[in-house]
Amino acid sequence: MDEGSGPQPERTMQHIWSDNPEELDETATLWRYFKIERLIDVLKKSALYFSAATQFDDKFEGAVRIEALGAPVLNRSSASLGWEAYFRNHSPFAKISCWHQRPSENSLMWGYYADKERGVALRTTVGRLTSAIASTRIGNGTYYSKPMYCGKVRYIDLSVEQVPGNATRPVGLHKRYFYKHIGFDTEHEFRLLLPLYDRPDRGIASGEQGILVDCDLHRLVDAIVIGPKLAKDKADELREIAASVSLSDCVVESSLRAVPRHM
Repeated sequence: MDEGSGPQPERTMQHIWSDNPEELDETATLWRYFKIERLIDVLKKSALYFSAATQFDDKFEGAVRIEALGAPVLNRSSASLGWEAYFRNHSPFAKISCWHQRPSENSLMWGYYADKERGVALRTTVGRLTSAIASTRIGNGTYYSKPMYCGKVRYIDLSVEQVPGNATRPVGLHKRYFYKHIGFDTEHEFRLLLPLYDRPDRGIASGEQGILVDCDLHRLVDAIVIGPKLAKDKADELREIAASVSLSDCVVESSLRAVPRHM
């Protein structure tokens, strides 16, 4: 711990769907697909990158419903407009880490998130991930003691269904990030949310940027998976860096690197 950073607070991780604790299966397998440079950065810094919610490509992020292009503009109450402005002002300070929850690797994820299969993947479990963040240290040795939230994303058809009425302020400001349009359900996403909405916390990082959160690599990493098309020199570099942080035994090759046989 950095000198002068004060005592380390107890970790506070809350399940976003606490009304349904069975949804949080700590043994469930999680995957994070990376370009190799990004995973090397994780290993060197012992830190996970949390993106600002506004950095995602999904334009529906945080929406409570969607309307057809060209649909009539509805008259909206001043309260509704005020809440939407409140959400938009706070959204850059929602920092999110996204994971793919499936028991095995996925070729679509390799292609989209891991440099067209030339990247790597980190395999872990829900229990490993949540315990790896023993404290939330961000910024210049600053510890953030308020809760971090975790849980599976719930996918609903926002063209015919609105985010449920219980997703309203203040809880809804968190839960909005755990609902997504059904068109994205192939992601099978599990998320961590670090809310930095409060004014004193906004100085930790610029709203439009992500932040690094310290993690215990040995708790986090179940396997470091070499991508199907990762070049040998890059794979060798990855093995060397993994060895430098005592994780060489965790490096394995993707099953998609195997040689197919047809008879």
